[in-house]
Amino acid sequence: MSHPRHATPTDTEAVIAGFASACYASSATGGGGLSTPEEAADFLREYESVRAGRCSDRERLSAAGAAAWIVAFNARWQVGLQHLGLCDESTVSLVRDRGEDYLTLAW
Repeated sequence: MSHPRHATPTDTEAVIAGFASACYASSATGGGGLSTPEEAADFLREYESVRAGRCSDRERLSAAGAAAWIVAFNARWQVGLQHLGLCDESTVSLVRDRGEDYLTLAW
């Protein structure tokens, strides 16, 4: 029986950086104020340039997954608002059109 892997401090750092890259880019032009994949990658590149060392491949995957999670969560939230006529279709379109790009972020 395998044991579940526990998060390490670097996993947590990468996830937080990935979350931030998706929703706090200063020039976000994606739907709902979310970062496009390019903006998220730029954020992560800049983040990595000021941290203590380059992100590992595992950290990069964690950051990309976290960015994708934020964007997908926001799109799902907007779909839930459709019946009220309050849906931000640009957020939904961002995931529909660029979802795979978030999962393969490279910087």
